[in-house]
Amino acid sequence: MRKKILLVRNAYSFDFGGGERYSINLAKELIKVGYEPIVATRHSGILALAKENLINTRKMPWWSSQNLSGKHVFLTPFYLIWIAYTFFWYCRAIKASDIDILHLQSRDDFIAGTIAGKILHKKVIWTDHADLKYIFKNIGTFYKNPVGKLVYYASKYADKIIIVSKNELKIVQENLGSKILKNTEVIYNGIA
Repeated sequence: MRKKILLVRNAYSFDFGGGERYSINLAKELIKVGYEPIVATRHSGILALAKENLINTRKMPWWSSQNLSGKHVFLTPFYLIWIAYTFFWYCRAIKASDIDILHLQSRDDFIAGTIAGKILHKKVIWTDHADLKYIFKNIGTFYKNPVGKLVYYASKYADKIIIVSKNELKIVQENLGSKILKNTEVIYNGIA
């Protein structure tokens, strides 16, 4: 029986670069080696490209209000409710599609998907498309960046965290300060 991988990438609708095409390219390669990928996203461009390439898709929730810094920090309680909702979405999706591996590539999914995956005893892999260096800014300061702190907490449960370059890893580690990001591996982006 072929293993099923849920490839998750969410982004703003106007973003459609390499990070957004990555799931499709990866899915095509996974099919060649015997896996059954499902691309999950809210992004209409990613969904369309996946369908064009005959890759199974699943439309998922995504909260477009990504700025929780400065005066927007008051949205944090609503964000926690959003993460809980997304967690339950993941639990249903994992069970309904009999997912074996979650491959997460977006901030909110790093949190909700990792928690759901680990509770359901699934392998969880992250690929960072140069976002963690921003996500982890100021997490050492008590009153700043609650979302970054949640992502860091979730990172402890990821089986593997893929960073796209040594320089990105260096910046991520600098932003973490004394905290350590475990299970990281640098895998350079390829050209399709």
